[in-house]
Amino acid sequence: PNTFTAFTAKDGLIRPSGEFSGSGSGVLSLASSPGGGMVLGTEWAGLFRCDGSEISRVVPSLMTAYVRALHRAADGVLWIGTHEGLFRYDGKVLTKAVNQNWIAPVSSDRRGTIWFGRSWAGGGLYAYDPATGGVQNFTAKDGLPDESIRAIEPGADGVLWLGCTAGLVRFDGKQFSVLGAADGGRQTSPRQVQAIHPADAG
Repeated sequence: PNTFTAFTAKDGLIRPSGEFSGSGSGVLSLASSPGGGMVLGTEWAGLFRCDGSEISRVVPSLMTAYVRALHRAADGVLWIGTHEGLFRYDGKVLTKAVNQNWIAPVSSDRRGTIWFGRSWAGGGLYAYDPATGGVQNFTAKDGLPDESIRAIEPGADGVLWLGCTAGLVRFDGKQFSVLGAADGGRQTSPRQVQAIHPADAG
């Protein structure tokens, strides 16, 4: 039979101050762990690893971070979106890639570009090139219908799908378009999209 296990302060899910990190939003993000289990991003308590039976802290240098987003790229690198920047963690070394606040969501495409937004903080869509360190920012002046990006999902065909207040947005690298838009690029009754998940067929 299926069983559920709740992890709390007694299991080690606490802030450095000793408080239970489950107050408020608690666990905000999840990513797979190379050795099995999951990496947990928390509210002001940094990162933990859960193997299904035990919780342990990882990356101690981020132990007070508000971890809003986690993304495991194809090369195994963990990208961490926090209240104070985008971080890269290869399992040994943690480096700050982008100095920007309140980063979420985070994703990557088949070329290795790291895409991220800032959700309710606005600012538009960002593309980070790990090879050069360059950051490109797309905003309303580039045709982005809404600057509060809440979900990012790269398609197998190279198209980028975005969730925002304006609805579901398609970006082909040159042009942004809202699905179902009937008034020049914006839905007449916008429906906020918070999450995107690809179907089995891609």
